[in-house]
Amino acid sequence: MTSNPRFDTCLEFLFKWEGGFSDHPADPGRATCMGITQKTYDGHCARRGRAPSSVRDITRGEAIEIYAELFWAPLQCDRVSPPLDLVVFDTGVNLGTLRAVKLLQASLRVAVDGVLGPRTLGALEAQRAALPALVSDYLARRGRFYRELVARRPSLGVFLDGWLNRLEDLEATAAVSISPSL
Repeated sequence: MTSNPRFDTCLEFLFKWEGGFSDHPADPGRATCMGITQKTYDGHCARRGRAPSSVRDITRGEAIEIYAELFWAPLQCDRVSPPLDLVVFDTGVNLGTLRAVKLLQASLRVAVDGVLGPRTLGALEAQRAALPALVSDYLARRGRFYRELVARRPSLGVFLDGWLNRLEDLEATAAVSISPSL
């Protein structure tokens, strides 16, 4: 687990949106608790040599471990400047790490291959001065993705308002994080 204060700050935002147990029939992830799917929790239990149990029983500590291991670390958020670290992390949790990287690459205008390697990280470093524009572009792309997803899969329309409300809150939180450094 990480002891990064930014990780802790990003978790605060995440837990505001990823609440208790849910098993909505239209949710492809099905049963979730604190934003962790049953499948993800089963993998977490197996990696620790434990028998699977209901995600309904997940502890906050286990959720934090999962977020650190499966989202924060693979997305290399320790190497991403605030508030983009929050934006990428939250996207990874909500849409998957592959989608989070692809949105980042599209915003950086580099080849979109879903690999967060030296080319993407180099482009990110080179565009550090343009962070507000990069965050804005990323969030706009995420909003378009939600709308396109609902257009392709209308059954997901039940989630659109919630996704867009979360995105609006993320944008406001990111703007607060950017403002003091301008």
